[in-house]
Amino acid sequence: MILIPFQINENEYNIFCALQIDNLERIQKYDPAQIQPHKLGKEWDALKLNTVLIGFANNRDLQRVQAWVAAGQPDEALKYLSRGFEFKPEQGDHDGMYGSVKS
Repeated sequence: MILIPFQINENEYNIFCALQIDNLERIQKYDPAQIQPHKLGKEWDALKLNTVLIGFANNRDLQRVQAWVAAGQPDEALKYLSRGFEFKPEQGDHDGMYGSVKS
């Protein structure tokens, strides 16, 4: 699992979480993945977490992403990781409040 935090305005940031094959295998065995924002470092502590985006990265993707981030181009890495992003309200995507499992 790789995490790419990125600031979206002066007060907030988002995190892109790219799961890899081994993460998915563990999750299928009911071993949940965790994101602990305090482990991102002090530079993020003063900002409010807005959104966590969850995607996928294979080994080739990871190499590309690491190269862009190392070159100071995290925006290119984020665009690449979200290249298949689609909004499909007819399949349940929505901008409304999340449902609850409570009765």
